[in-house]
Amino acid sequence: MSTNKELQDQLDKVKTEKRELKKDNRELREDIKEKDITIKFLTEQLGNAYDRLLESNQKLINITVDEVVAFNKLKADHRKERELAQALEQQEINAAKLKGKNNATNQKR
Repeated sequence: MSTNKELQDQLDKVKTEKRELKKDNRELREDIKEKDITIKFLTEQLGNAYDRLLESNQKLINITVDEVVAFNKLKADHRKERELAQALEQQEINAAKLKGKNNATNQKR
C-alpha cells in the first residue's frame, strides 16, 4: 500500500498538472476569441468587396451605347495625351543631351 507521503506527492503532481491544463485552456480560449474576431472582420471585408463587385458589374450591365461611345472617346483622348507627354519627355531628353555635348565641346576649346 501507498504511504501517506506518496499519496500526497501524487496529489500535488495532479494539482500541478491541473493548473497547467487550466492555463493552457485559458490561452486557447483567448486564441479562439482572437480568431473569431479576425474571422468576423475578414467576412465583413469579403462582403464589402462582393458588394462593390456586384455594383460594378451592374453598372457595366446597365451601360448604354452612348456611355460606351463616350468612354471609348475618352480612352482615345487619354491615349493622345499620353503619346504627347512621351514625345515631350523624349524632346527634353534630347535637348539635355545636346546641351551636355555643347558644354563638353565649349570646355575643350
